[in-house]
Amino acid sequence: MVLDKQKIIVFCPDCEEELHFDTISELMPKVICPNCWANLTVTSLAPLKLGWDVDMFEKDQVLREYWTEDTW
Repeated sequence: MVLDKQKIIVFCPDCEEELHFDTISELMPKVICPNCWANLTVTSLAPLKLGWDVDMFEKDQVLREYWTEDTW
């Protein structure tokens, strides 16, 4: 996390893209990385860190498995 004079900068754990926010409340409760579309959530406030949203990760895995099966 980097505290700029006007912005809060955190990094996406998936693609390491810088994400800029004006306030910490913009980070709550969930964030989507505009670069890789990872579903993220705040995992730590001190230091401020983002991690993967476990609920969305599990749903994404189920959908991927469903669509990769030979269902046709």
